[in-house]
Amino acid sequence: MTTEPTDIAKELALASPELAASIWTTVAEDRHLAIRVHEALGQAGRVDLAHKLGELEDRSPKRTN
Repeated sequence: MTTEPTDIAKELALASPELAASIWTTVAEDRHLAIRVHEALGQAGRVDLAHKLGELEDRSPKRTN
């Protein structure tokens, strides 16, 4: 995976929800990179990523305690 924030932002925009979650999980391991990617995404990209991650949450089995 590239470490260029703009390239990662483009990958996230084109990714399926599952792939976007995988990419974001990897990016989030590096706080500095995550901040730079977050900035590169822009407002629309951040909203799109949130929707993709939300889709996964909606599809996951619900836990009960």
